[in-house]
Amino acid sequence: MCLLKNEGDLLPLKKDLKRIAVIGPNANIARIGDYTEAAHDLPQQGMFEQIKPLVSSNTIVSFSAGDNIEQAVALAKDADVVILGLGEWLKISGEGFDRSDLNLPGQQEELLEAIAGTGKPVVLVLQNGRPLSITWTAKHVPAILEAWYPGEIGGRAIAETLFGDNNPAGRLPITFPRSVGQLPDFYNHFPSRKDSYVEGDSSPLS
Repeated sequence: MCLLKNEGDLLPLKKDLKRIAVIGPNANIARIGDYTEAAHDLPQQGMFEQIKPLVSSNTIVSFSAGDNIEQAVALAKDADVVILGLGEWLKISGEGFDRSDLNLPGQQEELLEAIAGTGKPVVLVLQNGRPLSITWTAKHVPAILEAWYPGEIGGRAIAETLFGDNNPAGRLPITFPRSVGQLPDFYNHFPSRKDSYVEGDSSPLS
């Protein structure tokens, strides 16, 4: 796992927080990735279920899939910290499946911005098979953990990482672009050439 951002040392989270909201389509499931059956993506192995036994018995851990953004926002407003589980899933990432953009799929961007707008501390956990375009996220979300497709007990690994029992010491094997229009995020030219082939900032996001 790769810790992409940790502003203000938000991570690791304290295990004795009073209320934790775990929100999002990837918040209650461990995504296994390509060449697996979706039925094997088990909710009991998701980070929501794995966080509950890890924290204090006095901590209230609540869950919302984020389908109803208004309800998710209300849950977030009542929490000390929000853990957002977003990203991709089988059938949109893998052999024979591709996408026309790198944005968060579905209404995830809308959900993310609404939760961030509450002013609550937000930790974003991404489970995905490719780099995503998260330029807005990088500016407005204090902590971002890239979990990729973490496997059958990925929820436990994510939970342990969020609460300091595991070190997110991974290094990115790929580049996160600022936008899909920036790809490919390299250009063959002599090192002395300083101009960019794309308008805007040509440096990678991460």
